[in-house]
Amino acid sequence: DWIADLDRFLQDNRDRLKHFELGRRPDLVFEPNAYAYLVERVGTSIHAADPSFDLLIGPLADGSGNWLAGIDPARLTPYIHGLAVENPKKLEEAAARLQRDYPGMVLWLHAAPQGSDVAAFARLLYEARVAGFQRVFAGSGAPPDIVALLLNLALALPARFEPDPAPTVKASMQDGRAPAWVGYFADPLSSERALLLPEAPSGPPALEPATIARLRVIDLASGADLPAQRGAPAAAGPLLMRFLVVQEPRAAPETIGVTEERRLTAEEIIARYRAFEA
Repeated sequence: DWIADLDRFLQDNRDRLKHFELGRRPDLVFEPNAYAYLVERVGTSIHAADPSFDLLIGPLADGSGNWLAGIDPARLTPYIHGLAVENPKKLEEAAARLQRDYPGMVLWLHAAPQGSDVAAFARLLYEARVAGFQRVFAGSGAPPDIVALLLNLALALPARFEPDPAPTVKASMQDGRAPAWVGYFADPLSSERALLLPEAPSGPPALEPATIARLRVIDLASGADLPAQRGAPAAAGPLLMRFLVVQEPRAAPETIGVTEERRLTAEEIIARYRAFEA
């Protein structure tokens, strides 16, 4: 039967597998209860083969909210790692709806590129991250320029970077104007920051204020590192700039001293001793 075939496939390919999406547009093929049963059976087989395997629902259509509401989330959450959606018209609304019913789940986005507009797709990648999608896929028929952008951005920008709504360092053009659009990222674990320029600038942008170090500039069309300098060199396609924010020196020295010594009361000593014994 098909379960036995699935089990054999998992065993034969377990070293090459990690993530599974169950169905494309299952909302058009299955009744909600039938799909929930399928998730239970497939999820059981996948996790029996390897508990580290991840199962995701979808990708679902943009208008599949009522269909998904026909399945009790309690039936799915023991088996799935996340959900995927396809071409939602409003990214934030789609993500918010899924996060409300499936909190903590990973969200993937399948987005069909609009022709070969690399700059528009680069902006979509950033907006998807802002909305809460962790991964974006362009499909097997995507133009080579779009595929290169996806690959090079994934290699150049680690997943730990998050959209930065209040950047401390911003890009500006030589005449003081702001670029048409910039996506800002921050590493929550360090002072490293990054910015995404979807279109190759007509002139080298500057980073203001210029208190940065270890600047790295990546051409996302080729994945090549460009000569690092405060103004990004010319490139054929989107750019990613990564750098460390350097703390400004303090205006005046500070003096720290002990002005008072406080002794523990008898009650505090007894309370700490009892806490230690517990």
